[in-house]
Amino acid sequence: MARGNRERIYDAENDAGLCNGPGATLEGVQAWFDWAVKTKFWKDNSTVRHVRAKYPVVGKMSGAYKFSGEGERRIAEVEFGVWSLAEGTVMHESTHLMKNLYREGADDEQDHGPAFASMYLRVVKRYMGAGWAASLEKEFIKHEVKYDANWEEVKE
Repeated sequence: MARGNRERIYDAENDAGLCNGPGATLEGVQAWFDWAVKTKFWKDNSTVRHVRAKYPVVGKMSGAYKFSGEGERRIAEVEFGVWSLAEGTVMHESTHLMKNLYREGADDEQDHGPAFASMYLRVVKRYMGAGWAASLEKEFIKHEVKYDANWEEVKE
């Protein structure tokens, strides 16, 4: 069976070291979300204004979903699987909260397409730094992840 963009992204982020390391605490992740939603980058790229982090969620992978609130998806809940409370996973799930990237009923492959991968690079660059974004892009190329090669020039 052919590997899709989703699996290629997972391989790339692991090889880039984004999801390695000792991990974070739930409190630290929640504090990061509380800060991030107030940044210009977040406000320019997401309608979500509050994120509730939930950990650990046993028996499933991490995921960003459960939108609610006044208007258009103002509140989101992100669940983190038992072994997934790492900075790279926070960036990955945050990317799902960006505009036009989360669609009700979309399958996993649709939710990890080229638009997701391009925004993921932008999120990593903004919140982790250019070095991490360059490492991730290098692994995207190695793993043949589909993304927009001009991702840095993308304007909303």
